[in-house]
Amino acid sequence: MFVNSKMKVDLKNKTQSPAFSVKQILALVAVLSMFCGFLFGRAFLSMGMLLFGMTALWGHSPKTWWRQKYWLLGCAWVLMYGLSFFWSDNVSEWQTRFQVKLPVLLLPLSFALLPAFSKKQIEIFTLIVNVLLLGGLLYSLSFFLSNYTEMMEGYGKAKVVKTPVYGDHIRFSLAIALTVIWNIFYAFSQKFPLWKQVLLGFFTVAFVIGIHLLAVRTGLLTLYIGLMMMLLPAYKKWGRRKVLFGLATLAVTFFFLIKEVPSIQQKINYTIYSFKQFAEHPTSINYSDIARIVSMEAGWAAFKSQPFFGVGAGDLVGFCRTYYQELNIDYPNAKSLLPHNQILVVMGSAGLFGTLIFLYWLVFPLLKIKGRSRSMLVSAYALMLIFALLFEPMLEVQFGVFVFVFFMGWAMHYCRSLTEIDRDKVPFRHD
Repeated sequence: MFVNSKMKVDLKNKTQSPAFSVKQILALVAVLSMFCGFLFGRAFLSMGMLLFGMTALWGHSPKTWWRQKYWLLGCAWVLMYGLSFFWSDNVSEWQTRFQVKLPVLLLPLSFALLPAFSKKQIEIFTLIVNVLLLGGLLYSLSFFLSNYTEMMEGYGKAKVVKTPVYGDHIRFSLAIALTVIWNIFYAFSQKFPLWKQVLLGFFTVAFVIGIHLLAVRTGLLTLYIGLMMMLLPAYKKWGRRKVLFGLATLAVTFFFLIKEVPSIQQKINYTIYSFKQFAEHPTSINYSDIARIVSMEAGWAAFKSQPFFGVGAGDLVGFCRTYYQELNIDYPNAKSLLPHNQILVVMGSAGLFGTLIFLYWLVFPLLKIKGRSRSMLVSAYALMLIFALLFEPMLEVQFGVFVFVFFMGWAMHYCRSLTEIDRDKVPFRHD
């Protein structure tokens, strides 16, 4: 599917080889280290990535690397960032922007070359990741419930509850949404005893409730995009009426929660209020939503000033700062925002050529699935993550890069590893 047909493997044969077994164990340790680092410490995240890459590439000739088109596309658009060094004046900022994207050069290739995990190892991964994320969610909700009145007032002023991931509530909520979709797809792609189904269902329901209480808009909207993607291709198995009923249920649930969950209501009220303020005071960006709009305008201005190669990854922040000053925009503490749209960031940093490569890299998984039922996880993840990029410079921060390349790589690796027998068990069959 995503690799050369010669590299497709049978799960049973691979798990019998001692070499493959060592690789699988080391890779699983690395994956779990990355997740622990994501939630609790950057050092573990970096070490986990390095161990994962070394394990996956072990025994593979560099000649096999060039067959991985998805990885090559990632290298190409990151290389455009690298080349912008020659037209960036701020070398320190360029180094920051380029260095944070290095996982794009490692993780997709590692997932492509890694042998399939055994079913037991995937169960271990699923259990530990669910436990870790649930622990992080309970940590956040403890602040929410112990200071309920204060938190509700804060939600009305764009403040958010404390979360793991060094307080990066957007990436944390997005990871929860992606894990919910993984739980659903994984549950349907395997046959589990009742107690495992109940346990997986418990985690999934807890995450769905928790993500609504956190009320992070990116996480919420990506969750519903993923849920719709899980339903849409099921019409051949379940019938059109059942699918339409499921979609209607999702819609009703979504609007009910908007009206009934206080934290979501506060977020909506704040959004409406901030846009009213923007209409009355367009030169003030003291509200986060307005700041996002103005930052996008700055990104577009940067692209128009240098449409072919961009202003350079090192100079985009400086360009935005100058843009604000020229408009006499009052920004607190003279802070400058990167455009809150990853595509605009690439356009401003690497120009038209870098953007075209980047866009092809984004949609590549969708173009290659060709209607296979086992690839619904890939298509759901691709659309969820692309949506998140439209409102966040997600690939400009370490945790954002990790969430994107890890979950996308995991989905592609798992779906590629499914045998024909496993694939027949997936209910989203439409090939």
